[in-house]
Amino acid sequence: MTEETAPDVPVAGNGHGAPAASGVTTPPAASGVTAQPAGPAQPAGSAQPAGSAQPAGPARPITASYQPLVGLDAPATPTEPALPEEARAAIDDPSALLRADVARLVDHTLLTTDATPKQVLALLAEAMELGAYSICVSPSMLPVVIEQDEVAICTVVGFPSGKHHAGVKAVEAARAVVDGATEIDMVIDIGLLKADRADLLQQEIEAVRRAAPAPAVLKVIIESAALTNDEIVIACEAAAAAGADFVKTSTGFHAAGGASVEAVRLMRETVGDRLGVKASGGIRDAETAFAMIEAGANRLGMSATAGVLHGWDAVRAAAAASGAEATGETGAEGRGGAEK
Repeated sequence: MTEETAPDVPVAGNGHGAPAASGVTTPPAASGVTAQPAGPAQPAGSAQPAGSAQPAGPARPITASYQPLVGLDAPATPTEPALPEEARAAIDDPSALLRADVARLVDHTLLTTDATPKQVLALLAEAMELGAYSICVSPSMLPVVIEQDEVAICTVVGFPSGKHHAGVKAVEAARAVVDGATEIDMVIDIGLLKADRADLLQQEIEAVRRAAPAPAVLKVIIESAALTNDEIVIACEAAAAAGADFVKTSTGFHAAGGASVEAVRLMRETVGDRLGVKASGGIRDAETAFAMIEAGANRLGMSATAGVLHGWDAVRAAAAASGAEATGETGAEGRGGAEK
């Protein structure tokens, strides 16, 4: 990959953006959510007459093995996560969380392919009203300029398939940081897992980590529903070794499905408190959100934030009552045993 000198582009967004990594090409800043007037129409080019298609060249052979990541040499020093350990740890008791506490775990999300700048601004307004931690939007929607640092700006890289060259993901991440993103959710190439190339998987995560170093937060989307348990463990270990801050279940776009309690639990068991765990994909009610947090998630990606928060108090109260009842039953059994 040929290095080019990037133009000096000011960082937009909420003030948390990290400078782009050296040696990574970053195009000029995008127009983000500010609508631009259309330029003059370009004259139509001459159309190819029917039947004048150019002859096809020789077929390119398709190789069955992955090639090394050219131009993405391993870093001289280990990459490091941006967040302190306490920000990556599991939550001991979800029933102790107030509605405002849950809101601060939420990446309020809009990643539909037909999203408009007006919808992004509405998302931001709703996130601020609900007290959400961040908004998560497509990189073409950046920069999102806000007056205060109330809401973090999250975006996605290699989304949604992950079948992008690692160098492309790195450039996309660097550009996102220049455009004001404070958090990067990258999609891995799960084909690397299926091909038993955990080494290349770690390299591509490292490439994005170097392109978006701390203080940018890096989350690694593993598409857990499409993986075996062994592959989930391997993906989590690769993310930890590459210096990521979170592992994340899903894009929400994969046919295999979104987050599951079982996957979240396995991800948390694998990473411990080394990384955070983000559950995303299919979280539409407070019961599901509670179950994900209970399984080990300490970040939630969802668009149904208002509904989840609206139902949280009832779910929290039911969980607390259930816990108290279980404790009472245990105590009674214990006393009965002692008396006998």
